[in-house]
Amino acid sequence: MGGWAIKEASLEVGYWRTFQSYSLTQAALLCVGRDPRKTSFDQLMKQYGRSSEADELLYFLEDLYEALANGLGLDPKDGETTVNAQALLNWVNIKTVKIDPRFRRMLKVYHPVSSGPTVPPQGLKAREDKRLHGSTFTAHARILGAVAIAKYRLDGVSSIGRVAREMVNDGNLNGLGFDAKVVRGLLRSALDPLAEEKPF
Repeated sequence: MGGWAIKEASLEVGYWRTFQSYSLTQAALLCVGRDPRKTSFDQLMKQYGRSSEADELLYFLEDLYEALANGLGLDPKDGETTVNAQALLNWVNIKTVKIDPRFRRMLKVYHPVSSGPTVPPQGLKAREDKRLHGSTFTAHARILGAVAIAKYRLDGVSSIGRVAREMVNDGNLNGLGFDAKVVRGLLRSALDPLAEEKPF
């Protein structure tokens, strides 16, 4: 799946240990043990809709990307923004975020920083999936779907991840906190009845 599970696309420590910084997309891929030279973040995101198992992995990668951007005070819309290796390790230590063990060891050996106090993870902590029921859920899904199609260019299953990120980011900028996982579920439900009428 675009290099997600291919052994040849795994992190090559000998190459990446010399870098003092990475782009945001590179950092996200390195955190899951993938080599950005062999795996494209954008290509992975185009794999949405292939299978529910693959979608869950992509959702995890997107959540990691968002948590990393928010945790380091970066713009999640700019995948090329710079992530300092020491700042990344410090954030991982403070938030107790689980990342690829080889990448973590590489950071600790080649970019050591003093660890801050251990606190519960925030960006990647397991969140309860609070679902709406019945007609209320359907109404919410249709409303959100209409807004997403008109304002965020939702045009099929493959764009759900991008649209959800943009909606959550805009919500955060306006002081509204909501879960990307819930938004993705609502958007998927909104598209289900449309799929029979309009091929995406």
